[in-house]
Amino acid sequence: MSDNREPIFFAWTRSFWLGIFPALLTAADVMFSLFSSAETSIPVAGVLAAFIGVFSSIFGLGWSITAEAVHQFMTNLAPIYAMIVGYQRMHAARPYTIDPRAIK
Repeated sequence: MSDNREPIFFAWTRSFWLGIFPALLTAADVMFSLFSSAETSIPVAGVLAAFIGVFSSIFGLGWSITAEAVHQFMTNLAPIYAMIVGYQRMHAARPYTIDPRAIK
């Protein structure tokens, strides 16, 4: 039995945006926290905390979130990223490709 499904560009998939991309961001923060000083240890979480702070001030929500809290939240959700990727890729999933001209 042959598989006649066309490959899909990996960045157009839910498993990439809901699983692989957040896992890569979390892995980057973990690597930086292991191999850098305390001031530069969690750059992705710092950017996300700043974005949440700007969003909060624009809409007057009064949220005050630190980079450490964002980093902790990201690392706590890491097992869920793996479950999302596993669920999206189970059974007869379409093959991935790195060619962005592949069908959507």
